[in-house]
Amino acid sequence: MKFTDYVKQVDRALKAPVTGDTVNFEINSVKSISATVVEHTDSSVTVLLDDTAWAT
Repeated sequence: MKFTDYVKQVDRALKAPVTGDTVNFEINSVKSISATVVEHTDSSVTVLLDDTAWAT
């Protein structure tokens, strides 16, 4: 991998969630849902929610 490509990849990872990251969605001051990022692009993020999250 070229150094410039590495720098771009690290810069993207610092600005937004990337594949493998865990993100929290705060529902209210008491509840939050954790989700895993399964795919990402420069303009979108796809997360995986389990059945418990859907029931919240």
